[in-house]
Amino acid sequence: AGRVPFRARAFGRVRGTNRLLSRLWPLANLANRIPFIRTVQNWVLGIDTRRSMPMYAEGLDRWYARRGSKAAAGAPAVVLFPDCFTMYNEPRIGHAAIELLEAFGYRVVLPTLGCCGRSLISTGMLAEASRTCRATAEGLMQVMEREHAVAVVGCEPSCMSAIRDDWLELKMGLDVKQLRALAAQSFMVEEFLEKQWEAHPTRPAKPAFNPGKLALHAHCHQKALWGAESSAAILRRYFGAELEVLQTGCCGMAGSFGFTEERYDLSMKIAEQAVLPAVRARPGAMVCAPGTSCRHQIHDGAGREALHPVEVLRRVLG
Repeated sequence: AGRVPFRARAFGRVRGTNRLLSRLWPLANLANRIPFIRTVQNWVLGIDTRRSMPMYAEGLDRWYARRGSKAAAGAPAVVLFPDCFTMYNEPRIGHAAIELLEAFGYRVVLPTLGCCGRSLISTGMLAEASRTCRATAEGLMQVMEREHAVAVVGCEPSCMSAIRDDWLELKMGLDVKQLRALAAQSFMVEEFLEKQWEAHPTRPAKPAFNPGKLALHAHCHQKALWGAESSAAILRRYFGAELEVLQTGCCGMAGSFGFTEERYDLSMKIAEQAVLPAVRARPGAMVCAPGTSCRHQIHDGAGREALHPVEVLRRVLG
């Protein structure tokens, strides 16, 4: 068998890189702004110089260990899947998700787990993906059983699609019935809040103010597997007719696809087909996108900061 190219290994093992750089986040973010380091980085990984690099922050796990749970005694548990982007690049989304779930009466468990395998699958590293996903799935099922959790919830659609779709097809050596049961209990945070609307232990009061216009761009995996309503439905409870679900296709970023020199121009052409013109045409609207790749592309191509649905809901509910 041939060797897996270095770049594929680097992109496929993004969780390890993100975890390491999160520990050194002030230095990592500074390094991203130093031209010489960017030049070396671009040369080694073939990243296009026009593409901004992901930023890093203090890990969500460290914040949560310091903060602890604010849930009421006896509150039902949900397991927040620790995807590598929410954990190490955008932990503010994790903060919002945890605070939001607690506002609805849940105790949030943030376990120590490995990768969902999405990046390994995308780069063709299927043997490593099988081993990694098996360990993650076993760990996740153990946490669910130990905590008597009612659901697994996640912020990143591509990671949740791995659990709900790819894990059922990947040869992991686990009982498929158990994996199907796990998939049936797994949701995006905002999807879970909508599906269980009548059953939440508590529900925050609806705000008296009008939150304004909101434009939602759904993630490709999300649209293909569950539809944009998996994010839109609960947002509509608060925004009503002010919510617009954008009729957009792919943002063109697609994980590591939009980073590389040979694919950057194609990535931006795809974005210019629908996503970027739609965002530019709505200067007064809050822009919302559940996918980290989509938010990155909107930032680079339209100069707008898109929020995750849980951030939007957290803001609306105060």
